[in-house]
Amino acid sequence: MMVATPDTLRLHMGLSEGSKPRAKKSRPASAQADRHGFFLAWFQKWLGAGYNGDMTYARFLGVFLVIPILLLALALRRVWSRRLALSCAVVCALAFAYTSPWDNHAARTKLWTFDPRFAPPSHFILYLPWEEYAFYFAQGILMCLLVAALARRLPPATGERRL
Repeated sequence: MMVATPDTLRLHMGLSEGSKPRAKKSRPASAQADRHGFFLAWFQKWLGAGYNGDMTYARFLGVFLVIPILLLALALRRVWSRRLALSCAVVCALAFAYTSPWDNHAARTKLWTFDPRFAPPSHFILYLPWEEYAFYFAQGILMCLLVAALARRLPPATGERRL
């Protein structure tokens, strides 16, 4: 068993004996707060005037799943096909069928809970908020579109069609 001493840590960090690690250049706290404040103000403006800093589940889905889905769908609009749509539908159905039972069980047994400020009880279907079900489908669609976008960049194998 190896004990971490200052000398062994210096060796692991690639420093010779007696040398000291360089101190990181840090910004003053006010500069970091200003930068954080700038991004928060931009995010609030982008989300709308009523945004109070709380990231609800529905808002999370909109920002981190719906917007990328729309951008990818726009980029893939010329290659959209029934085959791709059917593939997305199958992936979403499998994700829902596989995830919903254990997710509901975990919520029912209080393995995890949902804060009522971010997922109000009126949003629940069985033991989960509707946003959780929407997440299954949105994540499946996003992954299908991402795979389709990446597959277009690969050379086709001999005798195979592109998506």
